[in-house]
Amino acid sequence: MKYIFITNRQHNINNPDIIIKKEEGFELEAKLAIEAYINKGKEISLDFETNSLDPYIGKLLLTAIYNNVDDFVIVIDNTSVDWSYLCMSLSNKKVLAHNAKFEYKFARTNGIRLNNLYCTMIAEQKMFQGSDFRNNIITVCERRGINISEEWSKETRNDFIDADTNIIFTEEHIKYVAFDVLHLHEIKKIQEELIKRLDMEYLIYHIQMPLVSILGEIEITGFVHNSKKWIDYSKAQAFKARIITRRLNKYVQICINNYLDFMPDYVKFQSNLINNLERLRTRLEKQDSKIKELEERGKTHLKSYEVLKETRSNTLVKFMELNALSIEETEPTADINWSSTNQVIAVLEELKIPLPKAKDNTTKQMKPSISKEARINWLVNYIKHPFYLFMRSFDRFRNIIHNINTFGESWVEKYTNPVTGKVHTIFKQASTSTGRFSSGDKLAGFPNIQQIPAKPQYRECFGTDEGRSIATIDFDACETVMMVGLSGDLELKKLTELPDSHSYMGTKCWRAVYANRYKETRDIKWKELSETYEMSKNTPEARKKFKNTGIFPVIYGVHNKKIATSQGFTQQEGQIFIDTIAKEMPNIMKFVNDNAQFVLTHGYVIHNKRTNSRRWFPKVLEASKNKKELEFMDKINAESEAKNTCIQGSNADLIQECMVTIDRWARLYKLDIRCLLQCHDELAYDFPDSYIELGIPQKIEKLMCRVAQNYLIPEISMKASTEIGKTWIK
Repeated sequence: MKYIFITNRQHNINNPDIIIKKEEGFELEAKLAIEAYINKGKEISLDFETNSLDPYIGKLLLTAIYNNVDDFVIVIDNTSVDWSYLCMSLSNKKVLAHNAKFEYKFARTNGIRLNNLYCTMIAEQKMFQGSDFRNNIITVCERRGINISEEWSKETRNDFIDADTNIIFTEEHIKYVAFDVLHLHEIKKIQEELIKRLDMEYLIYHIQMPLVSILGEIEITGFVHNSKKWIDYSKAQAFKARIITRRLNKYVQICINNYLDFMPDYVKFQSNLINNLERLRTRLEKQDSKIKELEERGKTHLKSYEVLKETRSNTLVKFMELNALSIEETEPTADINWSSTNQVIAVLEELKIPLPKAKDNTTKQMKPSISKEARINWLVNYIKHPFYLFMRSFDRFRNIIHNINTFGESWVEKYTNPVTGKVHTIFKQASTSTGRFSSGDKLAGFPNIQQIPAKPQYRECFGTDEGRSIATIDFDACETVMMVGLSGDLELKKLTELPDSHSYMGTKCWRAVYANRYKETRDIKWKELSETYEMSKNTPEARKKFKNTGIFPVIYGVHNKKIATSQGFTQQEGQIFIDTIAKEMPNIMKFVNDNAQFVLTHGYVIHNKRTNSRRWFPKVLEASKNKKELEFMDKINAESEAKNTCIQGSNADLIQECMVTIDRWARLYKLDIRCLLQCHDELAYDFPDSYIELGIPQKIEKLMCRVAQNYLIPEISMKASTEIGKTWIK
């Protein structure tokens, strides 16, 4: 294979296979030759080498193009050659790339739009979703039986990282950038056969490939971020954490001084004080926002403006009075590091409080812990404990500290792009087992946008450009509706349409437990409870405990032991819970159990009939290949994941098909609509303010619901809710 290297600089290359063409003085000839080379091929493979993953910060260094017709690859030195004249030639061609979103973004920010992409990496990932395959270009070639004759070293990539535009290119650099493009056509040909065999044409060609450029546009667009508001809230959180720390220390001091009888009232008083402070702080923020809005609109002459300012002044006085009370030191306090597991566990032992526990990742045994899982389990299981409010305050402290550490001032410094001033994320299109997107790359400086807390104090910091608004469209009860759609269980549909399905089912479960107790003991009190017990929103403690181990956990295969631990009864009674719920929705239980058995037999499960997307289970396949019995825990995990994955995978297919449909609609009608994010079951789009009157947000919502119907049975439909504003609202 020959390489035509087009450059205007001197480089360290002495290889007869690499023909160096100086463009200077021959710009027109070079342009016509490259265009003719591109037009000769039906599909063009493309690869970039850059000095950064960020298209706004990084610079293009080398571009490799191969038409799969000639016996040479064209390599362009982007540090000295203007290649913008390729805009028309490349935009009209099908372009192959491995990790094509990367090429799309750098082409886009350099003035070239690639309109027809095929990503060999995404195709490989989607066909074998859930497998433990690696998908770099070398391993894909080896897996597909493609002979690699070229010398190639992965370490060569390190030469490009942080390189400047004066880099001297070598023979290794030219061969490295050309390596990808040489094999992409052959990879695609083999993939096409596999895609057809797996019946995944619609998924790959009509959803996944268009998504590459859609996600690229999301990542390029980014969010306008209100850093001041973000930092102010972080400081307020830090102040709240200090208050709670003092309260926790005082609680301990009081107990040490044997004021145990006073303890619950004292905790409740301090808890109410903190809640009132937070309520007043929120009220002040809303009042300030309304005052600012009236001032910007020139409405300061209105009486409502004066009333609002006076109300705000009174609110501020109340806040300052309570704040002074909250920081008053009237008691000597203990000095405990509430972020230290050892110190907290020691304090809890001293106070004779049952220790929160979580499973150790190494030993798989339960051990004392202050992790989120351990704290939640404690609060569920000890809801009537005398120190419940104390532990709830501690849990609140830990949550605040987590948010400060994760979403504090350092977050703004780390993730604000120095070129655009915006916050940009990246989406990994096919890296999860269920097919859902994942977001972010800490090392590369991109935040996980899907991890942003749902609190408005955080999400309202994410806005868009001047003169544009944001619509956030969220599917209602997407998981439940998809369950009904896939299983055809109309009993589940009826159940979820009740005003309070959890109380309804909780009542049935507990009555069944009491009936069993009466059967075993003949104690009349159990008979009465089996006929009269009612769970409702007026019994929040019981309802909360049931919700955590009720309808959805049972569908997804929760063990009777976990229900027994949560509810405080025997495993036999835990099984009564499971049986009672299963009886109410037999079709969905059959659906998930059939999936579990199918996985154990075949090693994969198909999510839905529309896309035929599937998830593979490597350990099941390995055991079957080696004709060995599957390990017990591997079997349990496979069954559990199989029950869940069809619902999650179908939801992923649905939301992704919505993105593609909306993008095609916007292009067809030449609408100025930009997708800003996908987060779980919601999408956010921005558009000119004038589009609100045209009803564009509502049309997007209708499109989403129409797409959803393709995954459902006729007896059920998906609904969505839309919020419109200047920020991300949901």
